[in-house]
Amino acid sequence: MIIRKAEYSDIASVMEIVNEARAYFAAAGIPQWQGEYPSEADFKDDIEGGRLYVAEDGEILGVYCYDTRGDENYNEIFEGSFRLYEPYAAIHRVAVSGKAKGRGIAGRMVDHAASLARGQGFRYMRGDTHRLNISMQKMLTKNGFEHRGIIYLGGKRDDENERFAFDRVLK
Repeated sequence: MIIRKAEYSDIASVMEIVNEARAYFAAAGIPQWQGEYPSEADFKDDIEGGRLYVAEDGEILGVYCYDTRGDENYNEIFEGSFRLYEPYAAIHRVAVSGKAKGRGIAGRMVDHAASLARGQGFRYMRGDTHRLNISMQKMLTKNGFEHRGIIYLGGKRDDENERFAFDRVLK
């Protein structure tokens, strides 16, 4: 399996994986990704910015966004604190194809992101997920992230926009 920067020609496969994730979330009662976000335009913007990566093994099996621009959603954290307040790399929009779940692909994508971050001089990463997205919480924890508190997307302090924030100090 290789992990590489996504290309525009990958969009259909990426959206297929995202739509699988949406259906999984809906069936599990998780309101995450049930609206317009993430959209094809979000992923095209990530590709244009060099932030979108795909894991492939003959076909695309996973996708994630690696972002070093800073995320305004992390400016304020509740019921906890981040371990470091310095520049960080963030991992967002992680999704794995249903046919590839349980094969460690998400963990390999996290390792890839951590390697990118170290190579760019970062010693710290952040990520977040919905409180009901237990599988993502477990994956982050298994891969060295620690639950640090609660953030709200767009500063909207309501259940729909609440996310559990995680961070990882790179070694």
